[in-house]
Amino acid sequence: MILLVMGEKTDSKKPDRPQKRGRTEVVKQDSVLETRFPKFLVIHSLDDKRSAAKVSPFVAAKVIEKKVGKCFKARKMPTGDLLIEIETKAQSAALLGMKTLGDILVNVSSHQTLNTKKGVISVDDLLDTPDDEIAAGLKEQGVVAAKRITIRRDGVEKPTKHVVLSFNLQVLPASVKAGYLNCKVRPYIPNPRRCFKCQRFGHGSAVCRGSAACAKCSGRDHAADVCTSPAKCVNCTGAHASYSRSCPKWQEEKDILRTKIMQNIGYKEARMHVLLNKKGTFAEVVRRGTPLATVSVGVQASSPDPEHSRRTSSHRKDTKVSLPAATGSKVETGCFNNSPSTCDAPNILGNDQSQTQSIQEQSMDVDNIDKLSQKPETNPTQPTRANKEKVPVAKCSSGRGRGTISKGTKIESAQP
Repeated sequence: MILLVMGEKTDSKKPDRPQKRGRTEVVKQDSVLETRFPKFLVIHSLDDKRSAAKVSPFVAAKVIEKKVGKCFKARKMPTGDLLIEIETKAQSAALLGMKTLGDILVNVSSHQTLNTKKGVISVDDLLDTPDDEIAAGLKEQGVVAAKRITIRRDGVEKPTKHVVLSFNLQVLPASVKAGYLNCKVRPYIPNPRRCFKCQRFGHGSAVCRGSAACAKCSGRDHAADVCTSPAKCVNCTGAHASYSRSCPKWQEEKDILRTKIMQNIGYKEARMHVLLNKKGTFAEVVRRGTPLATVSVGVQASSPDPEHSRRTSSHRKDTKVSLPAATGSKVETGCFNNSPSTCDAPNILGNDQSQTQSIQEQSMDVDNIDKLSQKPETNPTQPTRANKEKVPVAKCSSGRGRGTISKGTKIESAQP
């Protein structure tokens, strides 16, 4: 149906919807090139007598702030150099051009290992391709080195399809394009670093401060190639060599490195994370500990309120109550407010819990209770203090309290 309004032709249908968004061609930007800059820089002193770490921290901080601003991190290295961590490419370029630090000449260079990310590709089609050709073919994608993993079989090294790629990037890519092959990249988790001098993990022999030890028996006076002693690990004192991969300490270091790589955190933080998970939760630690000692607690309900007694009676089932030893062969019992006509007294345990002392009770008419009191006019249902002293009352298992004797109670006089 067509309508004419003000000389214009309109349609009675709903107003036109906005056109669907058409396909647009997105210009791909080379984000890899933007992140390809050294983030960790090393300041090395050119003076052999004075290292960069000997410069005053205040002077060094002012010089670096003039170059890159206050957004940087610095720490001293074991070699005496300064390791600087920056955030942007402009900061990296400015710091690389620095020539002096205070009154000494310095050289700023990129750190050899901290500025690279390592990943592993596993492709059968690249098994016969040399490492140099792989690195050259993937250079535009940030690869600076490629090294194939080999295994030793019967004394002969054999190449595998696994290739370790070193990327000059801050973030490891998900995949790389090797010609027409799409290769998935996995994080590379190295083996723990072991010192060949002291056989400990975490450092190399060049910076080792410990004493030399045999890698087989942990001895101090000989090398491993001439060792004839039984195997003993330096790290865990187990019956295996220090280089054995079955060592618990070796496996622990491997877990630390795996956590460090996968979660992208520092070594100290990864070590703390692994050790905490190894200990378990608080509940598991308590469960593995020594059992708590059971303390016997004497429970006495003195409240005459029956509702209060009912609320607290359920807790007595799980409570170990210490009762005094019986002086005679017979125990008097008393039941209390609105209690049943008869009740069972609790078992009294001696040193040997397997033997229990029997409780003897005698039936007695309620009218005879007056004979136990010196004052006949006293209400039998509420005995006086003298009556209580003459008639010792044991605690009732019903937990209704002490101090009142009702009808139907089975007691026995303490006097002849």
